[in-house]
Amino acid sequence: MDSSHGVKDRLYAKNISTELAWAHFKNTTLPRRVKENLKGQEYWRKCESGECGGELYEIWGTKLKELGDFGLGIGLFFHMDYILCFAMLLAGIINTYTMAYYMSTDYQPTYPDLSFSLFGSAACYFEQVCTSAECTEDTLGDNTDYCNLNLAQGILDFCTTMMLFLVVYFLGVYQRKMTEKIDMSAQTAQDYSIVVEDPDDDATDPDEWRDFFSDFGHVVYVTVAINNEELLKILSEKRICMYNIEIEAGGRNDEYYRALDTDNEMKRIKELNLWQRFAQNYLGASTDMVYWHQKLAEIHKKVEKLKNLKYRASKVYVIFDSEHSQRKCLSEMTTGLIPATLEKSNHIKDKHKFRGKNVLKIEEPAEPEEINWENQNYKFFYRIKEQSLTFLITVVIVILNAVIIWLTSKFSTSLPAFFISLSNSILPVVVQAITAYEHHPTDSNFQSSLLMKIITFQWMNTAFIIYIIEPQDELLSGDFIAQISSILWADAITSPVLLLLDIPGRLNRYILSHFASNQLKMNSYFIGTSWFLAEKYAGMLKTVFVALFYSAIFPTGYYIAALALFINYWVNKYCLLRLWRSPPPMGDFLAFLSRGYLALGVLIKLIVSLNFYSHWLEKNELCEVDGVFVTTVDDNAAELGISVGDPVYASCYNESVGSNPWSFSTLSWMSEDQKDLVKLYGIVGITFTVIVAVVLFGLPVLTFVYRLFYGEYKPIGRAKKTLFSEVEEIQAYVPQIEMEIFPHPLLATDINSLNTEHISWQGNFEHYNLCSRDDLPDLTDEERIKQFSPCKFYNPKE
Repeated sequence: MDSSHGVKDRLYAKNISTELAWAHFKNTTLPRRVKENLKGQEYWRKCESGECGGELYEIWGTKLKELGDFGLGIGLFFHMDYILCFAMLLAGIINTYTMAYYMSTDYQPTYPDLSFSLFGSAACYFEQVCTSAECTEDTLGDNTDYCNLNLAQGILDFCTTMMLFLVVYFLGVYQRKMTEKIDMSAQTAQDYSIVVEDPDDDATDPDEWRDFFSDFGHVVYVTVAINNEELLKILSEKRICMYNIEIEAGGRNDEYYRALDTDNEMKRIKELNLWQRFAQNYLGASTDMVYWHQKLAEIHKKVEKLKNLKYRASKVYVIFDSEHSQRKCLSEMTTGLIPATLEKSNHIKDKHKFRGKNVLKIEEPAEPEEINWENQNYKFFYRIKEQSLTFLITVVIVILNAVIIWLTSKFSTSLPAFFISLSNSILPVVVQAITAYEHHPTDSNFQSSLLMKIITFQWMNTAFIIYIIEPQDELLSGDFIAQISSILWADAITSPVLLLLDIPGRLNRYILSHFASNQLKMNSYFIGTSWFLAEKYAGMLKTVFVALFYSAIFPTGYYIAALALFINYWVNKYCLLRLWRSPPPMGDFLAFLSRGYLALGVLIKLIVSLNFYSHWLEKNELCEVDGVFVTTVDDNAAELGISVGDPVYASCYNESVGSNPWSFSTLSWMSEDQKDLVKLYGIVGITFTVIVAVVLFGLPVLTFVYRLFYGEYKPIGRAKKTLFSEVEEIQAYVPQIEMEIFPHPLLATDINSLNTEHISWQGNFEHYNLCSRDDLPDLTDEERIKQFSPCKFYNPKE
């Protein structure tokens, strides 16, 4: 008896089991590892998707370095969180004196009974006075003779800033060494591969490319990505329809095959009500067999228009059998985008011009699992235009959000904080949806674009906007600093709790799954929660940035940020090992970008601290106006103890610092300590602005221009002698598409021409292949194969 029939019987049985669903969750969704022995030494290896056996990673026992099993990007994220946690803790320790000063009688003789959230802050008790003879709520002013700056506090803050710049530098050194160590310790497809960015349109034959590059050494794989993105999209949608029909039918039975017969329309016995029609048409909910039958009929019409077309080459991925061959190829053929576009380059030999005339734009590709095969046809300048448009939309959303925060601040001091917290939860999802419309060739490109947008939104939302809209004389008020405290405590408590609750995932597993009609449908609710690494980097940087931005007036924020990073480290680790779907491995690009954003954040901290110190109590030191007294008092002013006959106050000084963020002008009303701090921060602020601008913007621009004309290739370490064909568990550039509802990607190539051991997962390859009779039944085998990107293996042993 075929064991596969027993599995199918369990999947489609009406008597379903949650135990089987949880077993599916444990053995298919969650990451597992298996112990292996190499030359007498035991080590743990992460199981491939679909691989049987193994055990779950331990929550407490999994070491920090072992998180690199999930890819370099994830490993570097946890290392960065770990390092920044200690950096924030050290910053807090350095500023302990400042916290003590703010709570002492030296800062204000009568320390007010402040809430726990304002512990160690510069919150100052102000006396409410009138600035007009007609005293109303709008003419009240905050006055104090205390809360002065202390030179020691400013020096400690300055030392903290310098320490943080050093952390950024050494973090970069550490990440580069870790990247090189991992790159040298494991052989991956990237080490043997090159990608051709501009192949001739009709160069779709892998043999031609193999012959061309064989001059550098033996070629083991050639994958020609063609511009069939529309076909892949439609066929993927078809698979989703067929999958849902199979679930609704409870298996591949008569009802299932009846629904696949789109030549004969299915009709409902009972018409849908208004809510059901709305849910199906606009929400994709409340679906049934007829709904998916109709969707499948629409897809079949689209497939008819796309099938049997002649496609052109978009990119070509070539894998050599040796690292030496790859490096030799890149050294001799790397050139800039402009020479490749103009087909003119002085250093490219004629024999290295494809078909004798095409100067190829080649470079080292991303790892196979990072490639988005459905986006290979979208060129560089088209993607730039897309990303500019989506970033503009993000900026518009940020502006609208700022307007709402400003309007809510007019009615209540607590409403802005509530709205900020709400928008921090909702708008990243909106940003993800916007970014999804971009066509990125790799997952790293997508995540980098997402990271930039989320950081732009969150930094503006949690720091800049409330700083800008807050009146200058309210920056040291308890209400304002309490908002900052609440944001940081939300990062330390609220955000981790929401992650642990995993509301969408638990809703699927504990509630919706019980309405499933068969085991297959129940298992579909146990696929794990999707997530983006860019969002995790952005959340970590937001916590650090808010602590840095307001550190001059709320140094306690360093300790809260350290606590938030510590808690989020363990919560993210738990979610990675027990709740989330395992994402494809990623490189170090997000870590590189995050380090740049961190450097920018430290620079902004320096400039904002300068502004805090230069404007310190500028509008809060008021003097009595001779001979002018209050004549009328409204109810709000009367409640504060102000009465007719009280003196009227005005600013003691006519001089103003102005709005220049880099200004280090000293004015007569400043104390000597304040003047010294303003000079120090002003000079250093300008110096580091130039340095950071050159490093973060100038050098990348120069590098970009250089690469346009000459390209860039820098090998890491020495080439190893191990051949591609000798490496176990190595992957090839096999076209495939990730779909959340399926446990494995959908292959999009003729698998008969490759070695299936070089596919990144284990399972039924035929079942998950779009290049099949089920997907394109009206084409011959030869016609069908031509609709997909060819991936051909050239066995070096033959």
